[in-house]
Amino acid sequence: MEGTIRITTLFLNIGGVLLTNCWDHHVRRRTVTNFVLEWDEVEPQRNFNLDTYEEGEIAIQENLTRTVFSADRQFTSGQLWEVSDDPVATEPGMLDAVVRLKARHNLRIAAVNNESLCPAGFQGGLLEKDRSANPGLVTMSVVL
Repeated sequence: MEGTIRITTLFLNIGGVLLTNCWDHHVRRRTVTNFVLEWDEVEPQRNFNLDTYEEGEIAIQENLTRTVFSADRQFTSGQLWEVSDDPVATEPGMLDAVVRLKARHNLRIAAVNNESLCPAGFQGGLLEKDRSANPGLVTMSVVL
């Protein structure tokens, strides 16, 4: 068709598109409930530290510490992490859909991550991680 531009590359976000989010509002709500915390106390702390975390200046464990332990608690950061650690998983159906789109339209796939990766990481060899430049940031490329 004349006047159309062929799409050659599909850019996808990692968290919340290809993979689940690690410390999203669902996990934070569960954590607040499990540890009998006040949302109105914890969430402002999380928002205060969000840019620092997403820019890779601090890891998720430090973000958790700053968010929850800005006040004295009756539990440790280790106990908090055990309960709130939500392993990263693939978003249902997304990887299959991307593989099909790539094959059908001969696309290149670029996956972008704009925040630190959960310490559990993503297992299975699909994603390649490089922490050499900045240990707080993870760059990823999808091998499709």
